[in-house]
Formats: sequence, C-alpha cells, structure tokens
Amino acid sequence: LKIAETRPMRPKYFFVLFSYTVKGNGTPKAPRRRTEVSEIRSFTAREKGASTNVFSETSEYWKTSIGLGYFEESMGGGAGNEFLPPTLSPRSQLVTSSPTQKPSLRPISTAPTESQSNSPTRTFSQGPSQKPTPPPSALPTELPTKTSSLEPSPVPNTLPSGFPTLIPTLTPSFSPTVQPSLSPMASPIIIHQPTDQPSASLLESSTIAPVTPMTIAPMISPDCIINVNSFCQTIDGSLCNDIPEIDTRCDGTPTRLTMRFKGGACAQSQNFQTEDLFECHDYNDGPPTETGDEAFIVVTNAQGGDITYHEGCVSVGDVFDITDEGNEVDERINVTIYSSEDKLLRTILQTVVYHSSCSGKLFLKDTFGSVQLVEFENQSQSIVSCFVDTFVAFTILNEGEADTTLVSLISESNVFETFDLTDKVHNKTLPSGENLVIQQPFQIDMTSQQEYVFNSTVVGASGSSFDCVYNDVLRFEVGNQAQLRYPTNSPTSVVTDFPTKIPEDAECRLKAHIECRVNGERSSDCQNLVSPVGSKCTQEDEPFKIIFIYAGGDCTSSNNDQKNFECQDSGDGPNVNELVFVTTNGRNGAVVRLGETYHYEALSNESTGIIEVTISNIDLTSGRSGSMIQTLRIVTKCDEDDSLALTKKYGALQLVGFENYLQGMVSIFADITMIYYIKNQGSSNANVTSAIITSAFSGDVSYLNSPLVIEHGDNATFHEDAHINLLESVSTIFAFEFNAQGITLAEVPCKVTAGWYNFTLH
Repeated sequence: LKIAETRPMRPKYFFVLFSYTVKGNGTPKAPRRRTEVSEIRSFTAREKGASTNVFSETSEYWKTSIGLGYFEESMGGGAGNEFLPPTLSPRSQLVTSSPTQKPSLRPISTAPTESQSNSPTRTFSQGPSQKPTPPPSALPTELPTKTSSLEPSPVPNTLPSGFPTLIPTLTPSFSPTVQPSLSPMASPIIIHQPTDQPSASLLESSTIAPVTPMTIAPMISPDCIINVNSFCQTIDGSLCNDIPEIDTRCDGTPTRLTMRFKGGACAQSQNFQTEDLFECHDYNDGPPTETGDEAFIVVTNAQGGDITYHEGCVSVGDVFDITDEGNEVDERINVTIYSSEDKLLRTILQTVVYHSSCSGKLFLKDTFGSVQLVEFENQSQSIVSCFVDTFVAFTILNEGEADTTLVSLISESNVFETFDLTDKVHNKTLPSGENLVIQQPFQIDMTSQQEYVFNSTVVGASGSSFDCVYNDVLRFEVGNQAQLRYPTNSPTSVVTDFPTKIPEDAECRLKAHIECRVNGERSSDCQNLVSPVGSKCTQEDEPFKIIFIYAGGDCTSSNNDQKNFECQDSGDGPNVNELVFVTTNGRNGAVVRLGETYHYEALSNESTGIIEVTISNIDLTSGRSGSMIQTLRIVTKCDEDDSLALTKKYGALQLVGFENYLQGMVSIFADITMIYYIKNQGSSNANVTSAIITSAFSGDVSYLNSPLVIEHGDNATFHEDAHINLLESVSTIFAFEFNAQGITLAEVPCKVTAGWYNFTLH
C-alpha cells in the first residue's frame, strides 16, 4: 500500500486491506499461530519515515514494509497485549482464535448513506449524509445482514439466525448456532462464572480417561425436567405386542371385498388362481402408477354384467369396496379400468377377471393386475383385514419443580415418515407434576412380521436459561411370521431327490438389530442408565471396593457430609503436586498422577468402618515416597451420620465409585457394549456385502472387509465397547444405526430392515 506523499491534510486515521498468512515463532504471551485472513483495519497515523515495520519491534510476527504509517498496537509482543488488535468489523472469512482485548476502534461507517444500499459498501463514507436514511424495512430479511441494522426491526424474525446475536435474546434459543460469533460481545454473559484459580475439584478437572483432567457438562436445571413415555395400543385397548396373527385366507363367500388400486400392468399380478380362473389384459400402456393419479374403475359380475359393485374415480394408492348391499358377491368378478369417465373402447386401460367366491384360493394381499385385496367380509369369518388401526400414545410428564413450556415433540420411525407433533404441544404450559397425552394414529400391516421402532424426543423450556430434552425409544414386533399360506399342489408323480435344494432365486431378507448392555456383575440395558450425581452408599452396607480420583487440594477443599471425617495437611498439603504416593491402612501403595484413579480393596479382616489414607510427595531423586503432606480418616460404614457420596471431596481425593453387596458397583463411569446383529430371515442363503454402523461412540464404521455368507435362519454378530463418563453425558442422546446389504446366490438383492437404537442418560 502506498499513500501519496503530497496531500493537503495529514489524515488522522487510514484504512488498510490485508490479505496475509500469519505464521511465526510467537512470544511468551502470543503463541505460535498460522492462519489466512482478509480484512480491513483502521490505524492511527504517525510519521515514521517512508517505510516501517507493520508491527512493533517487540513482535516476532511478520516484518514487512508498508506505507507511511504503522500499527498503533503490536500483534502480540507488546506489553500487556495478549490478543489480536481489534478490527473495525467482523472478519469476512475466519474468526479470531480469541476475543479482542478492546472494543472496535470506530463504527462500521462514518455516517449513514442518504438511502439504503442493497449490501454493505466495501469502503467507508467520505462524509456524513445530508439527512438521515429511511428506517429499516418492516419485514425481516431472509438471511442476516453482514452489519447491524440502524434501528431494531419492528418484530423479531421467526427463524433462528445463522450466527449468534451480539447481545442476548429475550428468550433462550432452542439450539446453539452453527458457527461461533465473528466478533466479541459488547459485554460478557456469565453462565457459570469461573474461579480465579483452577478448582481443585474433580468436577471441573477430570475427563473420561483416568490420566487427564475431567470436565463436566453443565447440569440440567432442576426447574426443567420433562419425561416422555410412549406405548402402542389398538383401538380396542390391546397392546400392539399382543395383537394375534391373522388368517389371511378367505374361507367363505364374501359379502364385501376391499381393494387397493395399486396401478400398473398385469405383469405385477401375484395370486394363486389358475389361468381358467384369472385373466388380465393391458391396453393403451396400462393403468397409471404415480401415487395420486386417477382412473375410472367399474366392477361388475363377470356373467352378464348386470350387477355393478363399484363405479367411480379412484386415485393410485386409495381403496374401494366391491359390495352389493350385504348380498354375497358373484363368484367371478370383472374389473375394467378406464382413463376417463367416458367408458369407451379407446379409453380402456386394463380388464381383469378373477374368482371371488373363496373356493378358488383367495388370500389377503393377492394382486390382480392393478388391484390388490386388502380386506374381506363374510358370514363365517366376519371382517378380516391386512391392517389393524392402532395409535402411539406419548405421555409427557413435567418432573421439574416449576412450570415447563413445551417446545416440540418429534417421533422418527423405521417404517413411517417422521411424525412431527410440534403443533400439538408447542407453547403449551405443563405445570409441575402434571402430564399431557398426545396420540398419533397409524395402521399395522399384519400380513408380514415387522419390527416397529419409534424414536421420540420432547423439548421443553422453563423460566431459566436451560432447555430440557428427553428421548424415548419404543420398539415392538408384530405381524404374521413368514410361512406358506396356502396348500401346496399335488405331489409329483416321480419322487424327487431328498432333501431338495434351496432355489437360487428364493427370497432373501436381512434384518439388522442393535442391543446395548451395561457391563458389570449386574448387567442391564442402557435404557436404565441414570446420572450418578448424589448416589450414596446406603443401608449400612460397607463397601469392599472404593475408587477415588486424585484431584489435588488441601483439607479445606473437602465438601463431604461425614461428621467423623478427619483431614490434616502438612505444610501446604498436596495443592499443586502433579505426582503423589498414596497408601491406605498402611498398604495399597501407588504412585498417582493428578486426575488418575486410585483403587482401594478391603481385606476380609479390615471391616472396621474406617480407612486411613496417607498422601506423600515423591522424592524426585530416588523416585520413592517422600515426606507426608496429607492424612485422611474416612468413615466407610455408610450409616446416616457418615455417608459416602459420589463426587464428594475427601481432602485431595474425590470419590468416583464404590462397590458393596447390596448395590453392586456404583460409579460415575460405565463400560458399555453395543451388539449389532444381522439375521437372515429369508429362505435363501445371503451373501452379505456390507455392514455399516453409525455409532455415537465411533462414527461410521464398516465391519466387513470381504463378503460374509449367512445361511437362512442364522445371524452374524459384531461388538463395540465404550467407556463413558456419566457425569459428562447427562441429557446426551446416544444414537446408533445399523444397515446391511446382501445378495442371493443368483445375485438378487436382499430386502433389508435397518436397525435403530437410542438412549439418553437422565
């Protein structure tokens, strides 16, 4: 950049457009960085000769010549300046790695323009406008503008902005913004005020791994705790799990047949009637196939055509009845499908004739050309349908201490499209202790066995700044098992080889399934996981195993409730010791690093209800135990006066787990095993070509390096192990999905049912 040497007036400020790559060795206060940015900056002009360094001499970042002025402040080497200098406006490409130390030097522009521009100008106005610009538009823009409006909008936009607002909104946002703020806020918003010095407590310093400090996610507000439980029920009150299998064969002359108009050609016909009973012919490219397309359908008796059972327009996907006011329908039915209500020869798309008296092998789901039987009614069987009318009921319970305003309710299914029930709950206030029941009707197809999974999430908000989220998974399996639904043909006259081989073109069906188990002596399903905060050793059952984390701190950092607890420091205690040597009752000696776990297991003769712990420093010369820096006397009887509670501090040690006979292992950690199954439910061997898992623990993982053959009826199993910190996982939704692909020996693709599993720690 060059600035004219001859000018009538020396400017007070000048503006520089930078496009640069930053890299350097850094200074004690400004660590090494590398980034690429483009931005405009303003600087106070100073006479410094014809060429100067961009930054002050104390900075180790770039050394480059530019113009007649130089930076007012350095990039990081100047005294007390630990951050990048403030910019005039948010950077257009990259955010800074940390907030600027000071607010912007100047406003975005020197003055408003006479009229509104369509977008921000790249340079600043030369002088003030003659009169104020018109007020902002009445309607919000579709996307946020790059600079702030001159005045607030009359009404807030109903959509969330892509970036955080510069000041807090009146109500909390329902989800975090996609990207961090481009510039610092005018004043800080304090959510959890940090202490001046690092906390000695594990709650701010430890992680899942025992060798690094642990951090804990913000706890959910006790004012906002909601629960949702879902179940499936039929209209008559039976649970969906208890729906019995149905007999799909028609055994008596029907008085009504309900057909679904599928559309399509005769080639898709699938029934068990012989050629002398069933006929189908296509004309003029056949019936339509797109859902919603209409055709004009006329149904009569095949002999004489003097009885009309149905006449009218039907859309692809809809159903229609073949009935004669309660009388039995004729044994042969004629279905004619036209392109319009003009029942002319040139408008015929398809003609179908089939046997309907139920003496000629008539079953639910039989397809005759473009029509399919989905329900029938006769005197002996009454009404028999493919479908059962059911509903999922979602019971939302406010378990918090204050009223909760419901925000949304969404249920995802592996069979149906997502049920968005937000309009039924949004902005409804649910008082503490009360519940709200929402029902979603749907139909179950009973002609084939199917697993139904509903993964439901409810979101609420209380008067605090916290949202509360609860996730529930409902799964059940219902429907007829795959089996022969009709008598076989007569035996062949010649005996075949025994046994017959599975045909290569037989059906191939793969079903993926997921289970989650919490490992331990008392293994359980992951749905039973709860937050261990406040868990205590109860019923005077002294633990035989205790797990601490060395979190540092002197005796004053203790926060347990024991009346007979004793702690004594020597000197400053183990405040800042990275390594210490810990013994209990004169044994179990171990070198423990800050943030690591220390395990104590009692001997059979040590059931005294008290453990005495000694913490010593490490002699760096010999590597052995040095002088004592803290002694602890911890009561382990688990009585009312001296309880053991998880996360409580006992001097420099924090309790993170214990095990006794009544409660088993109680810990802030959980070892989890995910089990992924692929079952071959078809009648043919399957050559599984891929098995892909989307895991909350490990992301997308492929478990097959080469094809895997699974015989019909068998299954393959894969495992995934994880170690999680329950304190950090409160309200986290752990979602898993399992998909597989396969082919038969004849290279026919398998039908695949994906597996789903979600759980939330409460």
